[in-house]
Amino acid sequence: MLKLSERIHCLLLILLFSVSHPLLGNNGIVLQGSTPGNSFIKTVLNIPETRAVDFIRWQLTLNSDMSFYLEVWFGLSQPNTLGFTGGGESKSCKGRYSITRTDIIPELLLLESRELTNGLRLAKLNESLFHLADHHNRLLIGNGGWSYSLNRKDAVSRQKIALHPSVKEVRSRELVFEGRTPCQEIISAHPESGAKPDCFKIKWKLVLYRDPVSMNPTSCAVRNIVNNAPRDVKGTWEARKGMAGNPDAIVYVIRPDNLKEPLFLYVADDNLLFFIDQEGKVLPGNGDFSYVLNRRK
Repeated sequence: MLKLSERIHCLLLILLFSVSHPLLGNNGIVLQGSTPGNSFIKTVLNIPETRAVDFIRWQLTLNSDMSFYLEVWFGLSQPNTLGFTGGGESKSCKGRYSITRTDIIPELLLLESRELTNGLRLAKLNESLFHLADHHNRLLIGNGGWSYSLNRKDAVSRQKIALHPSVKEVRSRELVFEGRTPCQEIISAHPESGAKPDCFKIKWKLVLYRDPVSMNPTSCAVRNIVNNAPRDVKGTWEARKGMAGNPDAIVYVIRPDNLKEPLFLYVADDNLLFFIDQEGKVLPGNGDFSYVLNRRK
């Protein structure tokens, strides 16, 4: 018969594992997204380096018992579609994850499995947005086609980013960011953009200029492709310091000449900008694109 102390210990273990983790609630969550297929990610996923990969589509289930199930599809992009040439290839794996924190990332998930080389790191930016990180816990930088964000499939209401970056503005005379985002949130906030109701993506190139002497923000150039039609628009921009709940945050306010209201971009670090609304909450992405711009120069 167990001693009283042993019975108490067993009871505590039962309570510990019967209570869902606050990150996930009772049923866990499903994350989805499409990312580039660079060498680092191919190594983690054990995809041969010689395999040509334009992008990877993810579906990650995080269970409340700290287990996960990951499915990925990858290959070359089929032109003018959201799919892969020849259907692409797929892989899946399952394992366990743990949660830690850094000075910048309040919740960092480490996914471990025999099928994942050195594990996979995932920074929780808020309840609906997660971003892949390298083995040094740095957020991965995407390209002009895809970012490294994963979006909650049953996204909750818009929320602010929970990062605590110690960002210092890059004092460059010219900064260039690129990316592709969903379309509908932009249409909703900026109906004058002229995008059609069936628009599903916008391709962006944002160039920010500074005065060569004072290094203060001056003009900007926005090139986006909507409904397969390129548009080149000039405008102005400013960098604002501080927002509600995060006095150290930096937000770029972009004022293209063709929009009545500005665009707001949260500076996550030197290389990543997240589209936010006027309240500082991130726009929700989907399984194909996220509201992220990646630094190219």
